[in-house]
Amino acid sequence: MAAEIEQRKSWADDVLLLIGASGVGKSTVAALQASLLGCCIIDLDQRFTEQFGHGQDAS
Repeated sequence: MAAEIEQRKSWADDVLLLIGASGVGKSTVAALQASLLGCCIIDLDQRFTEQFGHGQDAS
């Protein structure tokens, strides 16, 4: 259990979360940051659409 916690902690040290209202530029900032830092992007809106077949309501 301790090894699992340490593994999660080390992974979490490398995560950058962008949180904000719809349309404020999170995806744009994420792409720029990924380019600068040499990392990947996980877009939860895209994952949601892939899993459920439709986008989130913007209302």
